[in-house]
Amino acid sequence: PATTAQLAIALAAVGANALSRPFEATLVGTNQTRWVTVSRTIRGAVLLGGTAIAWAVEPKPAAFLCAVVASEIAGTLAAWVLTGRAGVKPQRTVGRAGATRLLRAALPFALVTAINLLYLRVDVLMLGLMSDDVDVGNYGAASRILETAVVIPAFFGSAFLATISGLGPRTPEARAQTEQALRLIVLVCTPIAVGLAVAAGPV
Repeated sequence: PATTAQLAIALAAVGANALSRPFEATLVGTNQTRWVTVSRTIRGAVLLGGTAIAWAVEPKPAAFLCAVVASEIAGTLAAWVLTGRAGVKPQRTVGRAGATRLLRAALPFALVTAINLLYLRVDVLMLGLMSDDVDVGNYGAASRILETAVVIPAFFGSAFLATISGLGPRTPEARAQTEQALRLIVLVCTPIAVGLAVAAGPV
């Protein structure tokens, strides 16, 4: 079972991640998807560095969760700065009454998100009740490795679709973009597929 401090750190990470979504949506909407890639690359680099530091200094759940918080804050700040660089600056134009209406409208989506999260993580919860923390950790590490193999092409596809929608699906530029995208995705995903095949036993 997680401690109160660990749950609070995890909540901070989720909150920081949620703050980055409006900036990323703005970048995608203004056809600046490359900056989303940059911000997520920064987030990933900070996560890798923070994880390595936590592993070397104090390999405990709270330390690794702090690495996640640092990465989410870095990603959110990067998205914020890059949004301003793209020529879009946030302005507060909604008052308290408008914010209350938005929160009421968002409540059903929040409930759906919470239910989806519970559905996606019910296996970890059941394993935690039936086994020990070592099995939960091994299962979590293996599932994250497999999720990474799915997330990379998924993010690539999101950026590709946003670019094609801006160019127009039947234009020569879109056809050239599609050809380049297919070459890149094969180049990126082939090593991942080979790596997963080699590590299939341990995973």
